[in-house]
Amino acid sequence: MAHRRFWTIGYDSLSKEVLLKVLKKKGIQVVVDVRRWPTSKYEDFRRERMEIWLHEACIEYIWLGKELGGYRSGGYEAFMASEDFRRGIEKLLELIHEKKICLLCLEKNPHSCHRFFIALYLSRLGFDAIHINAVHSPRVKGKGKIHQSLRPKRRRAFSVVADATAKASMPLISAKAERTLLRSEGSDSMPL
Repeated sequence: MAHRRFWTIGYDSLSKEVLLKVLKKKGIQVVVDVRRWPTSKYEDFRRERMEIWLHEACIEYIWLGKELGGYRSGGYEAFMASEDFRRGIEKLLELIHEKKICLLCLEKNPHSCHRFFIALYLSRLGFDAIHINAVHSPRVKGKGKIHQSLRPKRRRAFSVVADATAKASMPLISAKAERTLLRSEGSDSMPL
């Protein structure tokens, strides 16, 4: 089944039990860990432990920190023009095509996290981004929209995404990823 939306969450101040409850409630099938270094002062949120307890809860765990993790020299916006970033986006597109995914990082506030830039990039490709707050998770309305709560602090972000792509002199996605998207939704719906 083709999906046109994905979720994001920051686990800061959440327990493993609360995170699992939220993920299950949303029907998340895959947690994509986008932390550059998948470790934590909280034992349960270290990569090795998360792989185990998510698997036990029938949720797949995938680490894409090498391709999409934050803390890049020159800033994340500059990193978005890299081949690593593009490869990471292509992997996300393959996952989104098949399953309900949730991007995971530490930072609770999406305005302060690189998940924001990933969400904007995918939003430009026509995907809906929903940030999960453990108390309230508003729904995105419409194709290719980023939830309003993500907008106020970063009004330039869409142009940043476009600038990063232009500087890289590469398409937003590869021809293979584009074919996957076209196959899932039909060629009229691609906003490229």
